[in-house]
Amino acid sequence: MILFSQKNKILIIATFLGFMLFFARSSATIAITSSISINEVTIDGKWTTPHEWEDATKFSLKRGNEMTQIISGYFCIKDDKNFLYILIDYISDKNIDKKDVAKICLDTNNDKANAPKFDDYMIGLDWSTGNASGIIWKGNGNNWALEKKIQFGFEVASTNDAEKDPYLKLPHLIYEFAISRELFKNSSIIGFCAFAEDKNSRMPTNLLFPKTFQHVNPSTWANLALEAKSEVRTLVPTLQPNTTSALTPSIKTHPKTTIEPSPMKESLFKDTPSKVQTILEDVTPYASLVKFFFVVMIILAVVNYLKSSINDKSSAYKI
Repeated sequence: MILFSQKNKILIIATFLGFMLFFARSSATIAITSSISINEVTIDGKWTTPHEWEDATKFSLKRGNEMTQIISGYFCIKDDKNFLYILIDYISDKNIDKKDVAKICLDTNNDKANAPKFDDYMIGLDWSTGNASGIIWKGNGNNWALEKKIQFGFEVASTNDAEKDPYLKLPHLIYEFAISRELFKNSSIIGFCAFAEDKNSRMPTNLLFPKTFQHVNPSTWANLALEAKSEVRTLVPTLQPNTTSALTPSIKTHPKTTIEPSPMKESLFKDTPSKVQTILEDVTPYASLVKFFFVVMIILAVVNYLKSSINDKSSAYKI
């Protein structure tokens, strides 16, 4: 027979509910939908026009506490019948540092495995050599392995040319990706995550989507729904990439430009809630609920403890 006082029982219940809410939040899968590409995309590592990505699904990423949040960057995603397009606009990364990098991960079967499998790919742009270079990894069942035999069309580019960037004209790093949908075969929903790292020696920062993902664990990635109906033909695995495709495998990079201090210019594009979503809000849908329950449970426990101390009484219950 185990006896618990009233206050201990409340504390046990509060802890139990807290763990349930924590695991419910942790296991939730983020779901996003791409937008159909209407404006033409040029993969040159910059905003070719101020309207190039205006038709994309956009997410802003913030850092700081709830009172002093500032936007660090944006993810833009769209697709057409042949390609998936992704822009990472890292507006807070104003210097090109060695090993600055951006990567996207794709779970083509969206089977949510706990380690990268053979249907999983990671495509990266890395500034380690002073110029951006593209790298592709493929899952091997346990981790990532460098992919040497590329069997799908893709194009990547990165610069710090922000002259036509509607968010910020001051030079900063921008990454662009285009991946042929032949990689996804007929899938309309894939697993997806993306991240960029600013390797500034004084204050390294990063952009993450989803915020709690692990790049070696596809089960933590978001679900990405593609809007346009795919019209690419599936390649036989032993064949080389489709040379008749509008975009064959290639890596386009652009040399870094000299960054000179310049006055901040006001963006010509005004964010609106309907056009830009905030990742901080999207990836923590249960945060407010968790806080509310914890606060209520703590208050109840404290009140009960004080009441018990004053009256010097406790009630025992059988379990």
